[in-house]
Amino acid sequence: MVRTSPFPAWTLATLIVVFLGLVGMHASFTMDDSFIAFRYAANWAGGQGPVWNPGEDPVEGYTSLLWVALNALAIRIGGDPVSFSKALAVLSAVTILVLLVRAARGATGGVLLAFVGALAFSPQFALLTTQGLETVTTALLLLVVTQSTASLIETPTMRRAATWWIVAFLAELARPDSAAFLLGLLGAMLVVMGPRELPEGRVSRAKFLLLGLPALLLGGALCAWRLSYYGFPFPNTFYVKGGAERVLRSEGSAGTYVLSFLGQTAPFAALAAVVCFRHRPSRAALRATAPALLGCSTYLLYLLEITPIQGYCWRFAAPIAPVLVFVALRWCRESPELDLGRRSGLARAFVVVALLAAWNLRGLPDTRAICHEQDSRERARIGQALAGLPGRMFVSASGAIPYYSGWIAADKLGLNSERIAHEGQSVTFLRDFDPDLIIVKSDASGQFGRATGKHSVTRRFMVERGDWTAIAAIATGDPTDANLFCFVPLSSPLYDEIVARLTCIEGARYGDVAKLLVDDVLRARDATPETAVPPGEQVSTRDVRGPVPVPRRRPSGRIPRRSSGRAFPRARACAGSWARGTARPRARDAGTPRCRGARRDPRGP
Repeated sequence: MVRTSPFPAWTLATLIVVFLGLVGMHASFTMDDSFIAFRYAANWAGGQGPVWNPGEDPVEGYTSLLWVALNALAIRIGGDPVSFSKALAVLSAVTILVLLVRAARGATGGVLLAFVGALAFSPQFALLTTQGLETVTTALLLLVVTQSTASLIETPTMRRAATWWIVAFLAELARPDSAAFLLGLLGAMLVVMGPRELPEGRVSRAKFLLLGLPALLLGGALCAWRLSYYGFPFPNTFYVKGGAERVLRSEGSAGTYVLSFLGQTAPFAALAAVVCFRHRPSRAALRATAPALLGCSTYLLYLLEITPIQGYCWRFAAPIAPVLVFVALRWCRESPELDLGRRSGLARAFVVVALLAAWNLRGLPDTRAICHEQDSRERARIGQALAGLPGRMFVSASGAIPYYSGWIAADKLGLNSERIAHEGQSVTFLRDFDPDLIIVKSDASGQFGRATGKHSVTRRFMVERGDWTAIAAIATGDPTDANLFCFVPLSSPLYDEIVARLTCIEGARYGDVAKLLVDDVLRARDATPETAVPPGEQVSTRDVRGPVPVPRRRPSGRIPRRSSGRAFPRARACAGSWARGTARPRARDAGTPRCRGARRDPRGP
C-alpha cells in the first residue's frame, strides 16, 4: 500500500511560498500589451463602450472580453487596472496550485513536489502571472474544465454537467482560442462516455449535450453581437496572428515555438513515462485523462497555424500547462517510487525534485532579461507627458503610450486597426490616418534610417511628406540599446506642445538623435536635450505606477488639419508665418529645449 506524504499541508505551503517568491522577483513587470485591454476597459467604464478610439469605428483589438469586462468593473469602482489584473492573476495561480494538490490526493509527497513544482518553481509561470494579461486566469479555467471532465466520466451528475458548460463558456470568453482545446476535449469526452446504461440520477451523453444548449445560444448571441458591433466574426488579433501582416514573420516560426514548449516539458514527461512504465496507471485514470490529452493536442495544432507575436515564456501555450500537470498527477499518484515516508523514497525524491527545480530555475536569467526588454515604464512616461493633447499618433506597438495619453492611435501590427490587420501596413493608410506623432522603435544598434531596414513603410510615408522631424530618441529598458524615435511633422498644429513635452520627460534618458538618425532624407532637431546620455547607458527605473488616468474622449470631429488653425491660435500664427515665408518658428530648436509650461519671448531672439 502506498503511503501518502506525512506533511501534505507542508508540501502545499512550500510550493506556494516558493512560487510567491518568484512572483515577487517579477512584480514590477507589466507587459505593454496589457494596456490595450486597460484602454478598452477604461473607455467602457467611462460610458463610451468597449472601443479603442472613442468617436471612431469600433475595433476589437483585445483578446479577452472577460478580462476587459473585469477591468472595466474595477475601474468603475475606482480601482487601478494594473494592480487589479496582477492581483487576480496571482489569485488564479495560487488556486491552480491548490487544485492540483487536491486532485492528487493519495499521491506521494515526492510526486506532488515533482509535478506541481513544474509550475511552482517556474520563473516563466511567475512572469506570466505578473504581466497583467489573462493568461493565468485562462489556465485556471481550462484546468477546472479538465477536472470537471474527469469527474463527469467517473460520475456523470447533473451538477457536474452544468458546471462543465458554465466554466467552458467562461474559458471561451477569457480567450477565444480556448475553443481549440475545448473542441478536442469535448469530442473525446463524448466518445469515452459512450451510450452506456446509467443508474437513475446520472446524466447520459444526450442529456449532457442538451444542458449545453443555453451556453451554445449565449455563444451564438456573442458572435452576433461581435459581428454587428465590430463588423467581423473574430477579434482583430486573430487576423494579425494568422499572418495578414507579413512583417510579423520575424517573430519566429510557429513550429519552433511549439517544439520549444515541448522541450521545456520533456524532463517532466520523461519522469511520468518512467513512473508509468514501472507502475501502470489504472484504467479509470486513463479514461479520465484521455480527453485532456486530445484537447492539448488540438490546441498545439492550432498554435502551429498562428504567428507567436511576443510569445515569450511560451505565453500562448501556457494555458494548457496545468492540464498537462493534472494528467501526470493522475497517472503517477499511486507510485511508491517518490514516497517521502520511506528512507529510499525520500532520497530518490530529493534528487528528482532538485534536478527538476534546477531545470526550471535555469530560466530565471531569461525572465529577468525580459523584464528589462519589455519594460513598459518608459512608454508610460511618454504617454503621461502627452496626456491632455487632442492628437493622433501612429506607434510601432500599442500599449502604455496610447493608454496614458488618451490620443487617437493606430499601431504598426494592426492590433487595433482593421485595415492593417486585413490588408497590411501601407503608405496610403498612413496618409489617410494623418498622424501628429509617429513613435517607432529603433533596431538593436539604437539607430533609425534607411540603412537599418526597419519600419520601411513608415519611413517612406515620412519621406513622401517631407516635413517630418525626429525630435527625440528616448531610451528603453532593452539591453540591446533600442530607442523610441519620436517624429513630428513641422506643420502639425501641436508641434510646439509635443516637442516641449517629449524633450522634458522627468527621469527619461535620451540619445543624441542627430547621430542616431542615420538617414540621408529625414532630419533631426539641431538641439540635443540636456539630459542626453550615451545610447548604452542604463535607463532609469523610476516607478511610474499610481492612479491610472482614464483616457479622455476626443472632442467631436477631427483635429483641424494643416490648412486651418481655428481651434489653435498658436497653430494659426505658425501657419501664417510659413505661408508668408517669414522667420521660421523653429529657430528655438538651436538652443536649449523649452520645457513644459515655458513661454517663448514674443519679441524674438
